[in-house]
Amino acid sequence: MDSAKKRIPLVLSYDFNTIDTEFRKRADNLTGTFKNDFAELGNAVIIPAAHKDSITTEAAVAEAAVVKADENEVTVLMFLNQTTKSATMPGPRLDGSRVRVTMTESGDQWLISDITPV
Repeated sequence: MDSAKKRIPLVLSYDFNTIDTEFRKRADNLTGTFKNDFAELGNAVIIPAAHKDSITTEAAVAEAAVVKADENEVTVLMFLNQTTKSATMPGPRLDGSRVRVTMTESGDQWLISDITPV
């Protein structure tokens, strides 16, 4: 669970000023088909929107609990707080969300293999 709590904010936080280089580095926290799916979503939607509206967002884990665990995979339910700033908003906006995160053992580390809003 510690790996999920560390990696989720890294993956879900970004700044329009640095997103082009930072977004690609986030792939180091991902594995499996989710890694490719996330890259496609980033290139098609997230990066263009961040530049267009000058978006900066910071995700923080408020709470987390293991829902299911086996030898090579752990599912964690996370409650997140996400603060977003944008040129199209008068001030910062705080949103709460819940996500189910699947972590898969990859070598000597646990990487994100799925993020599903719940």
